[in-house]
Amino acid sequence: MNHQLEERNLGKIIGVIWKDKVIIAEILNWTGQQRLQVQDILGERRFRFAGYILREAPERPAHCAVDWTSADGRRQRGRSKKTWWVTYREDIQVRGVSWSEVEMITTDRVHW
Repeated sequence: MNHQLEERNLGKIIGVIWKDKVIIAEILNWTGQQRLQVQDILGERRFRFAGYILREAPERPAHCAVDWTSADGRRQRGRSKKTWWVTYREDIQVRGVSWSEVEMITTDRVHW
């Protein structure tokens, strides 16, 4: 989803053209929209990815990679101190969702 494209199209809908030199913030204000923060976009994508991983069988490579930790428990030099899984759990806490709710939502999905 390209948010810049959406914002540009929103301007076209209300009749703003490039010659008008109107900033995106004004267009969003006129239409009552809010600009999405990068953290919100990344959190949403992490939720989608986590749902995909949690629905996979535990022996699948993607599931194994998310659960993997090194033998000595340390990450390589230059790597983030947080793992993807730790970041995902923080996202859950920020949104006020329990782990059991996450498991229920991901396993309750209808498969096509």
